[in-house]
Amino acid sequence: MVVNYFDKQFELRYFEMNEFGIASPTTILTLLEETAAEHCYSIDHSLYQLEKENIGWVLISGIMQMERYPNYKEKITIRTWLSKYSTINGFRENIIYDAQGNIIGRAKGLWIFFDIERRRPAQIFDEIKEKWSSCTEESIDYYYYYYLYSIDGRFIAEAHYNQSIVSMTKNDTMDTKDKSFIHTIKIEGTDKVCATAK
Repeated sequence: MVVNYFDKQFELRYFEMNEFGIASPTTILTLLEETAAEHCYSIDHSLYQLEKENIGWVLISGIMQMERYPNYKEKITIRTWLSKYSTINGFRENIIYDAQGNIIGRAKGLWIFFDIERRRPAQIFDEIKEKWSSCTEESIDYYYYYYLYSIDGRFIAEAHYNQSIVSMTKNDTMDTKDKSFIHTIKIEGTDKVCATAK
């Protein structure tokens, strides 16, 4: 049983839909981010308050799996909790429910507590760990997808304002069913890799 969780409800809006009236993958990722931000706000450590202390959370890897994407005006609830901490990072779990309580999606991310000024990880405040606590239950298992069912990503380096980036993709040669793709984002004109995903 999941304990120490935080719930955030949403009603899907028109601009979050694709041409078929279904929420896009980008919308779901944005709502997951919003839920994490609200969880921070709920313990009086909002992202804006942390920024004043030159601290932030940086997502360095994550995976999402969707059974289905919600429709226009549908109400959903995202439940989030922390399953594990180290000194500098934590695993955030997410389950997405429809209005009837059915699970329609799951996501998991590894977040680093980051010193913005010094550009390196920082120790998570004890107060944050105490207020959030944790629950060892995990939201997701890793397995393959056919439509956009699963994203497994790694954030490696920063791209800065006014830099041009190049997004590249290719078939995953290790996937015998030819259903997976490897994505890479680089700074244009360099070999610097900012992010990879499968």
